[in-house]
Amino acid sequence: MKNSRAKGKFDVRLRKRTKLDEKHELRSKKYDAAMVHTLMSEDEDSIKDGQVIKTEYISRPPVYRSIEFYDLLDKLPDPTPSHKYIKRVVGVPKEIPPPIAKKLENRARRWMISPEWLAKPENKEYDVPQRISESGVAWGDEKDPEEIEATQQRVKEEKADIKRQKTGSGKKETAKAKKGKGKGKEKAVSKQPVVSSSSVGSADDMYV
Repeated sequence: MKNSRAKGKFDVRLRKRTKLDEKHELRSKKYDAAMVHTLMSEDEDSIKDGQVIKTEYISRPPVYRSIEFYDLLDKLPDPTPSHKYIKRVVGVPKEIPPPIAKKLENRARRWMISPEWLAKPENKEYDVPQRISESGVAWGDEKDPEEIEATQQRVKEEKADIKRQKTGSGKKETAKAKKGKGKGKEKAVSKQPVVSSSSVGSADDMYV
């Protein structure tokens, strides 16, 4: 239910943005990272007098958000409104941190995060790459997060390759050592004198 509502909101915003002139500020590539349905605010049922109002949802943006982009998009008319779309009413901000996302495209960017919210001691734990990626060159950074992540992945793979090589060399040395030890035992056994049965005296000879 949550995902379907977020997807519906995303679709409307996408239609509005796509309809704008390519030179419009909201069409700038620096805002592309915000066009992900997993970053849309949550919509809850609208309840009045104990009854669920089926003609509207309560949209609760996360407290960490500092972004006018969505607000500006929402003020634009829908070029192709759907009769199935349910209107959203802005509600009280929701106390949730930026979501954890394995994929870069699903993470919030630093430009989307409120500096005041992030500066609070209790929120420092959320300032991690799994939740917040850097904004990118378009926002004044030296590198885009895609480049940073690619470099980190390459370094990780190189370290793993070195580790595999070391492990492989270690196993070979151990195998050689074991093989050499086995040959040493064989040589030791072969050097032991062989006592002939003819050189062993009889019981009578022993007591002469």
